[in-house]
Amino acid sequence: PTGPRVIEQNPMEGQRLELSSPIEITFDRDMDTAKTGGSFSLLSEGKAVPGQLTWPDARTLSFTPDSRLIPGTDYLATFSTQAVAVDGTSPQENIEIKFTTVEALAVAQVFPAADTQDVDLTSSVTVIFNHPVVPVTIVEEQDKLPQPLKFTPAVKGKGEWVNSSVYVFQPEKILLSGTSYRV
Repeated sequence: PTGPRVIEQNPMEGQRLELSSPIEITFDRDMDTAKTGGSFSLLSEGKAVPGQLTWPDARTLSFTPDSRLIPGTDYLATFSTQAVAVDGTSPQENIEIKFTTVEALAVAQVFPAADTQDVDLTSSVTVIFNHPVVPVTIVEEQDKLPQPLKFTPAVKGKGEWVNSSVYVFQPEKILLSGTSYRV
């Protein structure tokens, strides 16, 4: 008989793993939770990541790391051939699933670009982050969201999240000619 196979994982293949989120792995059949749990490890650079194992049901293993994972890092979830299904079958070889964590929050782009000369004095400032920062909300709830920009010298104006990772700041008055701004 063919041994157990992984039929689903969360996060899905290709999707980035959040730094504090559990990993869920679902098999095609009910598993012996004690033996299969004992055969599981999450590794980073060959070192086991400590965490808590639970079984929401007999087919799904959930692993929650004890501490935040490292941003932008590859992890390998492994089940050895010691994993056992309730029907007595085991995988013929180790089951390995690769996960990559999300990168640390960073600014991906800014418009106008840093050190740009001769900027239009009526320009808005747009900041694009490398992943979502805020939830998608309605316009009436924008004032509850973080306003991430500070200007030197100070600039009065209004900022708005266009989506969960793009912020646009519109100055109240035109920018001062011949002035360098630090944002």
